[in-house]
Amino acid sequence: TRLRAVNSMDVLFAAFMAWVFFRVALAYALGHRSLGALAPYLIMLLWYGGTYSLGRFIEFQNNSRFFVMLLLVCVLLLLPLVDWAYLYIPYEVGADGAATVGYQGFGRSIFVILLLALFALDKPQTMVAVTIVGAGALGVVGSRSEFYAFSAGCAVAISLLVFANRKALFVVASAGIVAIAAGLAYWIVSGQNLDNTTLRIMELFSGESTSLAERLALFFPILLPIVQNDLSFAFGDILRYADVTGSTGLYLHNILSVLTDFGLVGLILYVSLCLLAAIELIWATRGYRRLVTVGFAIACIIMVLGAKSLFWAEIALFWGLGAQCRTARRRQAAADGAVG
Repeated sequence: TRLRAVNSMDVLFAAFMAWVFFRVALAYALGHRSLGALAPYLIMLLWYGGTYSLGRFIEFQNNSRFFVMLLLVCVLLLLPLVDWAYLYIPYEVGADGAATVGYQGFGRSIFVILLLALFALDKPQTMVAVTIVGAGALGVVGSRSEFYAFSAGCAVAISLLVFANRKALFVVASAGIVAIAAGLAYWIVSGQNLDNTTLRIMELFSGESTSLAERLALFFPILLPIVQNDLSFAFGDILRYADVTGSTGLYLHNILSVLTDFGLVGLILYVSLCLLAAIELIWATRGYRRLVTVGFAIACIIMVLGAKSLFWAEIALFWGLGAQCRTARRRQAAADGAVG
């Protein structure tokens, strides 16, 4: 099949992967970093390659029922974990104070399934239902960034849907009333207990988000040393953030983490992949699917702009889907030309 033909996005992705590997190899060869310290970057490359290939070579658009069923299975699997007194998942904490089961794994898995479901759906009513169920699942899990990004993307998609099709207004308004009522009921039942992982989602609006405060406090101490050094600004300084903060776990949780580690070269490649993927996804779809694709792109871009670092390899799924759409679009254009 010609779907596997290499296109410019594949070349751009290969260039990004090669640049990352080159910078990691150079840091090790020059003795700046140990192999153990650089291991997360090698694992990151594997994740990027796998998720990009998933989006690039597997066609999802005719599998909407599969993803809806998969989402329902995830919800059913979460139900036994829910504390029904407060409607949230109480994560276990080990003797060392570390969580043995955390919200991030749940949140990432549900978020990826939701994005693929949106990409595959072919009915507006199903999209609204998936939006409510998905946002509720992310809320119960307590995955804040995924909840905000998914909700914002779906809000834009649904707004465009209502604007394009006034008949959808009744369905959306009804679903919105139900969702708001459910949210208020949840707030009352939970007793507004902020130890509840779900209600910590609201910390961003109350100004009490410790996670956001910690990320903002790291912003300038990590970024300024890179920007003020011409060589580091151009090519990056891997693990420089660990030197500044004293921990390999304290890095910028946004797209600028690409700049600090892989420089302006890496950032240009990364941003180019994001923009091209968004353009290709929107350009290659028609009608209702285009509206959903806009929401899909917004959710992914929000994640990299304000919530996730370069280690968030799920963005490569977005790139892979864009590359698949580019090849499919070119193939369709060639077929139309041949017929004409």
